[in-house]
Amino acid sequence: MSEKSRKNSSKKLDELILVDCVSYTVVSLILAFLSFFDLVMGINPRVLFQLFAVTTLICFLMYLTSFLPIESPWAEMLVSLADVGVVVLGVGGGIFRWFPWQAKYIWMVSGVFVIVYFITYGIILLQNKIASDQINRILQKKRREQK
Repeated sequence: MSEKSRKNSSKKLDELILVDCVSYTVVSLILAFLSFFDLVMGINPRVLFQLFAVTTLICFLMYLTSFLPIESPWAEMLVSLADVGVVVLGVGGGIFRWFPWQAKYIWMVSGVFVIVYFITYGIILLQNKIASDQINRILQKKRREQK
C-alpha cells in the first residue's frame, strides 16, 4: 500500500469514526424522543450497546464499500444508504429483534434510518466545511505574511 493510499485510508477511517459517533448520538436522541411518546421500545443499556454495535458495523461496512470504484456522488450515497439498510434491517431487525418483520415496522425503521443518515451526512458536511474554512484562513494568512 502506497503512502498516499495509506493516508487516504486513514482519513476515511477517521471520518467514519466521526460518522459512527454522530449517527449513534442522533439515533439515540430520536429513539429517546420516540420512546417518550411510547412509539418505540424503552431504551435500556442492552439496547444502547446493541445500537452502538449496529452503528459501528455500519461504519465498518461503509469503510469496505468506500473502496468500490464509484465515481458518482449519488451512487456513493445510495451504496452508503444500502450499507445502513442491510445492517439495520439484518442485524437490528434480524439478530437483535428490535422490531417485528411486518411491513409497517420495516417502513417506520427505514424512515428513521434514512432521517438519521441525512442528519449525519449534513453534520459531516458542515464539519468538513468548517475544517476547510479554517485551513483556507491559515493558508491566506501565510500568503499575506510571505508578501
